[in-house]
Amino acid sequence: MALCLVILLTAAAVSDLNTCRVSNTLIVFGCGLGLLLRCLDSGWQGFGLSFLGMAVPFLLLFFPVSMSMLGAGDAKTLMMAGSFLGPVMGFWVLVWSFLLAGLWSLGCLLRGALWRQRLAYMKTYLRRCRACGHRLPYTEIGRLSGREAWTLHFTVFIAAALLLCLAHRADWRL
Repeated sequence: MALCLVILLTAAAVSDLNTCRVSNTLIVFGCGLGLLLRCLDSGWQGFGLSFLGMAVPFLLLFFPVSMSMLGAGDAKTLMMAGSFLGPVMGFWVLVWSFLLAGLWSLGCLLRGALWRQRLAYMKTYLRRCRACGHRLPYTEIGRLSGREAWTLHFTVFIAAALLLCLAHRADWRL
């Protein structure tokens, strides 16, 4: 089961890197496979854990996705991983993927002196929000000002977090 998930997450990460999109076909196939394998392994209890594993990322990431802080493909990829992992390990993959992405982003900001650009971006964002009288999706400002928003391929960090969580478990059994 772990190998299936690693292959699916690798395919999602490669797709994200190449096209900035994750195929819905891959996600639906992965969620279905996770549900099926969990059912075959643990019956109805496995189905329930698989379903909860998909529900946790959906509930936790609904707001960030709705505000365009995170792509829907990234949330769906975490839901696919949750169908294999269940709610607890799926939650930890979510946490570790955010930590890894945050560390990577901080390193990029400090190494490339991008912090000035990002501070200017945030200042523009706050100014536009104040002018509109409501909060805009954060990535909208890049489109409105004619600048391309900085892209972070989050599926890569989801795959890395999965490998970290699996490495923590000696048997690689989900």
